Order: sequence, then structure tokens, then C-alpha cells
Amino acid sequence: MLGAWMWTVGVQGKWRMRFIIFIFCIITCGWSVATLKAKDGMWIKIDQRIDEAREDWRRAADFKDGEWMLRRYRLEVERLEKLKAELEASELH
Repeated sequence: MLGAWMWTVGVQGKWRMRFIIFIFCIITCGWSVATLKAKDGMWIKIDQRIDEAREDWRRAADFKDGEWMLRRYRLEVERLEKLKAELEASELH
């Protein structure tokens, strides 16, 4: 977006071009955020995601990654397990 802003300096109709590029960027960023937020949806296989997070955690421990990486993976596993428990509880009701 910044490149388009700089490229259109002195060009006739620059505000129309900038507006179109701005709208495109907003739609693209919005779609990306929506996709990331949808990963916590019920239609994603939660067990598979928990297994992947545990594997990342084990791999980080094997390679002696920093404490912050181990903590990050541990928190991700805990978050996914909590999400799974919430989904199972909501299915029972």
C-alpha cells in the first residue's frame, strides 16, 4: 500500500487509485484475520491441533530451544485443551 501511495505521487487520478488499493488491502487483511480467528471454530479437528502443538513442544525441548519457546508451546497446548473441554461441554448441553 505504501508503494502504491509513493508511485501515484503526481499522477492524475491518484486518489481513485489509492482508494481502490486501500479497499483491496482492507478486504485482504480482513479475510486473513477472519481465517485466523476461524481456526478456533468447531469444524477444525481439535485433537489433531493438540497433537501438533504437543509435537512442536517436544521438538523445542529436544533442540533445547529457549525457555520462552517452551512456554509458548505449553500455553498453546493448554489453550487448545481448554477449548476442547469447552466444545465437549457445549455438546453435552
